[in-house]
Amino acid sequence: MGNEDREKEEKISFVETITAVKKEMEKLNNILSKDVSEKTLENISSLKAILDGFGRNNSEYSNNNQVKNALYFDISDLIIFFRHNRLPTGIQRVQIGIINNIFDTLSGVNVILCRIDPLLEDWVEVSTERFRRVALLSLAAGDSDDEEWRAEVDALHTLAPGKSALSFPRDAVLISIGASWGIENYFIYIREAKEKHNICYIPFVHDVVPAIAPAYCHPDDVKKFIGWLLSVLQHADYYISVSDSAKKDLITAARILGVYIPSEHIAVVTPATEIGSQKADSGKTTNLAHWNLSRQNYVLCIGTLEARKNQIGAFEVWKKLIMMHGKEQVPTLVCISGTQGYKGDQAIDCLNSNPDLQSRAIILRGINDIDLKNLYENCLFTVFPSFYEGWGLPVTESLRYGKPVITADNSSLPQAGMGLSVLYKTGSQKALLQAVEKMIFDQKFRAAKEEEIKKNFVLRTWSQVVQDLQNKVLGLTQGATRLAWVPPLAPQGYYALTKSDETALCAGTTSAEVYRHGTGWGALEAFGSRIMEDGAGLSMRLSPRTRRIAIHLIGPPHEHDKQDVRCYIETNLGVVLRDILVSVGKQRWVFIDLPPAEKERTFMCQVWSSSASSGVYQAGKKQSADIGVSGFFIFNEGDNREKIDFLEAVSLGGMEDYKQRTLPVTSVMVERPAS
Repeated sequence: MGNEDREKEEKISFVETITAVKKEMEKLNNILSKDVSEKTLENISSLKAILDGFGRNNSEYSNNNQVKNALYFDISDLIIFFRHNRLPTGIQRVQIGIINNIFDTLSGVNVILCRIDPLLEDWVEVSTERFRRVALLSLAAGDSDDEEWRAEVDALHTLAPGKSALSFPRDAVLISIGASWGIENYFIYIREAKEKHNICYIPFVHDVVPAIAPAYCHPDDVKKFIGWLLSVLQHADYYISVSDSAKKDLITAARILGVYIPSEHIAVVTPATEIGSQKADSGKTTNLAHWNLSRQNYVLCIGTLEARKNQIGAFEVWKKLIMMHGKEQVPTLVCISGTQGYKGDQAIDCLNSNPDLQSRAIILRGINDIDLKNLYENCLFTVFPSFYEGWGLPVTESLRYGKPVITADNSSLPQAGMGLSVLYKTGSQKALLQAVEKMIFDQKFRAAKEEEIKKNFVLRTWSQVVQDLQNKVLGLTQGATRLAWVPPLAPQGYYALTKSDETALCAGTTSAEVYRHGTGWGALEAFGSRIMEDGAGLSMRLSPRTRRIAIHLIGPPHEHDKQDVRCYIETNLGVVLRDILVSVGKQRWVFIDLPPAEKERTFMCQVWSSSASSGVYQAGKKQSADIGVSGFFIFNEGDNREKIDFLEAVSLGGMEDYKQRTLPVTSVMVERPAS
């Protein structure tokens, strides 16, 4: 037997041994679960986790020597997206482009896909092959009811039997390459990973449009995004941006919120200029005649149907072209949209209200990658009149197929155009009309732009993006001083545990969500956050002068089957409060007096209810529908003015003023000695 065969056999034998031991541990756990102490059970669970890390499967074991160089990619938001959508939009296209190429491009790095599992209340690994199948299907067709598609997506969401939580290796790098701002309690899981494994968290910032240009977004999305941004600034070690403009916007937004991000902590990794992947190239192409189109008799306008993409601006230009030149002389404007966004109905109304425009403009949906490439290849040129972007994939895609592109001169669009696009002044309908008219009727000008693109366009593949990403991440993390997560300091003042209600960036605004500890919390809501059946924790650093903490409790909602309940609070400083009565539809302040201290200390407390069993299910686990926490107040010894203001606010119902005065969290990490 050769050395390679012997080594392979030894590895297989080792994995089999580990698997057998794990099975015996499961039996032991079942036998002892009712008869041993909680500490013993914790030790058993810890041993099981260690064994999981050694013997998940043969391939992972064979790559065990690479674990210290692991890159973990969080795709939680993309998996949620696939639950309700099939065809990807801009951000999802970037994610798929990276993931589809990352395993074939990177070397010397152990790449692992992961997501948050709400049932397990922890991070879990995602099957690479299963995800790639789903990604390939998403690019191939637009039918979200297709049986094969639904089966693959359901399988992607289902945790494999016996699969345990993901145990990050110490100092692993977790990269969130999507849009995590729609995931409830996302940063609780980031904090858990930082506390347990000291991970380095790097989010992709595709754009900060809801914060920088909120007029183009739904107010609820603006509130949600600003809440996410506040938390990102409290948790991120470094950042990846998709453009120089998006990087500048992030630094500006952070500065408004009182946070300074060094420019060198943000690496720019621009997207590829190719569509999809080679594996998605095969398949039947829809004939252009299917849409009453023919080669070079149409102009493309690609983007989500929403106010920010400004399809209305393009429609208005086409109306004028028809009036000036007649319908027969004007090419068809083809708007391709995967989804409909904020105020997208206005563009539809604009189209439907004008019969002449309807004869020279159409909206296509559900276009897969194969047909999209065909439409690019045969169009006359493209127009992208967006008011603001993080990047602008349709711009670079148009250039990729040698097609001139007319685009506004704002945000990242000049960079996406690579100096090859035709720019017009943002908001000027006259300038847009002149540019489009010249491109349609001046054949020499159009031919010259095509020749310029042919000579100067530089192809950027997704493989190159992946390699660039690896180099930038390593450049950010290797040799840098690592920071260990510690609970943030809580100076005197009121801290609201409510969802963000900000519709614009305001100086001094921050999020107290960072003080929530553990996975026992419900979602942030307008009134606060409900606690789960196992209780919810708070964690913070306190000044030596802090002698009292008041916790603002919210009783059960007004429902006919709800009763007054009692809750319990236990702290790590020896203070225990029992049988706290909280009435239906009422609020109650609970005061915790702390022992004297000579130096800064960490305060932790756990709040739970006596009737959590009457709760309702949320995200697959039982939520206590009775007790909630609206916020807490920190009192420092000797600050009588603050105490008087607090008492006045509570007695007069003015706690909203205190919510606006929440003190900023400026830093939540400290230097950790090199290991």
